[in-house]
Amino acid sequence: MNTTNTKKYFILSLVLLTQVLGLSQTPANWQAVGPIQFPVNTSGQINGIGRVCQMKFHPTNSQKAYAVSASGGLWISNNATLSWSKTGTDQIALSACASICIDPTNDSILYLGTGDPNYYSTSYGIYKSIDAGASWNLSNTGISNRMAVDILMDPLDHNALVAISNDGLWKSYDAGASWTVKKSGGQFCDAALRPTSGTRTIYAVNLFGQFYKSDDFGDTWTQITNGISVPGGGSANGMRLAVSAADSNIVYAGMIKDEGTIFKSTDGGNTFSTVYHNPAQSLVGYDANGGGQGNYNFSMCADPTNPNAVYVGAHVVWKSLDGGMNWTQLTQWFSVLHTDMHQMLFNPYNPIELYNINDGGVWRSLNAGVGWNPRSNGIEATEIYKAASNPLRKDMISIGTQDNGELYLLNGQWRTNRGGDWGSRMTYDYQNINTVYYHENSMRRNILGGNEVGIGFPFAPSNSTRMAFTPFNSDLGIAGSSDVYLSMDLSNTVPFWAQVSTFNASIKSMAFSPSTSNIAYVLTSPNVFRRGSDLDNGFPIWTSSIVPTVFNPSGNVCGIVSDTNLVYVTAAAKVYRSNDQGVTWVNVTGNLPNINIIGLISDPYATDESVYICNAAGVWYKNNSLPNWINYSQGMPAVANINDFMYYDDGPASSVLRIATYGRGVWESLLHPVSTGLIQASTPLLELVIAPNPAHQKITVKQVDFTREKEFTLQITNTIGQIVFEQKFNQENSSSLEISVETLPHGYYLVNLLNSSMRIYANGRFIKE
Repeated sequence: MNTTNTKKYFILSLVLLTQVLGLSQTPANWQAVGPIQFPVNTSGQINGIGRVCQMKFHPTNSQKAYAVSASGGLWISNNATLSWSKTGTDQIALSACASICIDPTNDSILYLGTGDPNYYSTSYGIYKSIDAGASWNLSNTGISNRMAVDILMDPLDHNALVAISNDGLWKSYDAGASWTVKKSGGQFCDAALRPTSGTRTIYAVNLFGQFYKSDDFGDTWTQITNGISVPGGGSANGMRLAVSAADSNIVYAGMIKDEGTIFKSTDGGNTFSTVYHNPAQSLVGYDANGGGQGNYNFSMCADPTNPNAVYVGAHVVWKSLDGGMNWTQLTQWFSVLHTDMHQMLFNPYNPIELYNINDGGVWRSLNAGVGWNPRSNGIEATEIYKAASNPLRKDMISIGTQDNGELYLLNGQWRTNRGGDWGSRMTYDYQNINTVYYHENSMRRNILGGNEVGIGFPFAPSNSTRMAFTPFNSDLGIAGSSDVYLSMDLSNTVPFWAQVSTFNASIKSMAFSPSTSNIAYVLTSPNVFRRGSDLDNGFPIWTSSIVPTVFNPSGNVCGIVSDTNLVYVTAAAKVYRSNDQGVTWVNVTGNLPNINIIGLISDPYATDESVYICNAAGVWYKNNSLPNWINYSQGMPAVANINDFMYYDDGPASSVLRIATYGRGVWESLLHPVSTGLIQASTPLLELVIAPNPAHQKITVKQVDFTREKEFTLQITNTIGQIVFEQKFNQENSSSLEISVETLPHGYYLVNLLNSSMRIYANGRFIKE
């Protein structure tokens, strides 16, 4: 990248979303960047790919399984959990997902419970699919938006369903068309069907330590109090169930109270006795000494071949071989198996396989819970708090995630370099190609493995700190929370920072001019725009103006187009434009939805004033020839919130927009074809079907209407925009092309099909493993 000729703008901010709006779309082509395959671990702590809350096996097909990601939708495996593919839940707008039910008479019929069972929050109730998950429709009449932590189907009547919900026990007699409450209230958190052929007995437990039983598949419910109660009274802090097919009379009920209390029934759930109650040894903490998190992390299961072998998982896995009386710890929370466990289950087709469903994905043990390996390839469900795109190399992105630490992308492969929750704002500079800055602790490091080093802020760092760098002077940077601090020696081990403003106001955003390092822009609360000049000499001169709308408390964005007189800022859900360097402002919000804007990017190479804005629901585009904004979200997963908006701008041909989502990882799209100069064919852009994907030795490009053109060129480009394969073809009636990719490095690649005029009329992507 030639940084001396690059004009750059990049700012990040975060808001919460409360609504969704769909506008007419222009042909963006958002594609998943990942993580897709399970990340390589260099952190020293067990790592993961994303939060999964429930898994079920197909009722009759041993190769098929279903996994529900809390923030990432439903995933299906067709090869016994070796890999997973997404379903149509991407189009269920901004909905957490909780549970799945498969119709054994027709697996094209699926029921999906929405809401987040780990945080115990509601969403849209229940959805139904009749095309194996490709599309979904609401099926929540009566049950409304209640969250079903599980949905069970009557083994004798596939039209009868029971929903175990956050607000009672519900039943449908008409395949989900309507629901009737059978037990109101109760905040239920688990259920189990008695493992007997043809049974209609269901067990259910709730947060309060109450155990219910139904012998008529949910028509009536009886609370069982004989031998089961909360020790010392009060809340049970959550409860789970375990049953074994080896003896259907044995039922286990566990509660979190007193570091894990276990009850056991030997008469099918009619009476119970306490088999474990020892507050001095925790079954639900990080170790035997305790430290659990309540109902959020708790699971139980019993061995289908041995009713006395029972497992408990919360942060670590415990096992009992004597019916729950004595327990042995099998794992550590920081190694062997990912913590925050939500479900444990055995494979009904192969009882040697024990699965653990947790915040790191899907894991499998083949030795009774001692050793574990991830089975999560393909589950693109990473929940991202913050992200940063490297301005100097296209193939590097950093993300901070929920419970899966910090990850970075390099050469198409994601790597984990720290564990736990990581939510710091991050920014790359132009001084070192691999250096990332962490706002919340004022540290920086070489992302490829260097140690964190302090950067010497003379003010208290936090996630409210904003930073900006410029390609025109790689030693120059600005940072601050309430005032601006300038460094002119970023190449030093510890840079020196000088205070260059006296605003004493909360800084919402800052950015350098895209054409010079001598000018910077800052937004401060409540609604002040500030322009600083003469930054190169270390003594900037500040001018200010008032933006008509008060800035959103979560942060706002200023963006600058290539004409240095033009400035854009956002305030809450509004966009303002100035053509006189911020002296006066015009509201150009137009038809944008009333959703807080989290990012604004201007294309410095465009000659038409191209601007992109992003909120939690999508991306919108406008240039100076358009009267309104157009939705630029085509192909984007609607199920997950967008948390960050990024940009890589090494020239019009390879520039990309990027979003970081909470539940579907990172996605990217090429810029608007008009603004970049890329010429699209006038006919609709087709999507290439590429198989196998991921690929090892060769790919076949197929199911494209090649007859549209007699002559065409196929190009394959890597993540930094280099053409790694190009070949002209002349075949009028071909339905597929076979291409060797054996010599390509590991990574992901873009495939473009161009006609004789070098117009793109089809594209697609594949991963080389």
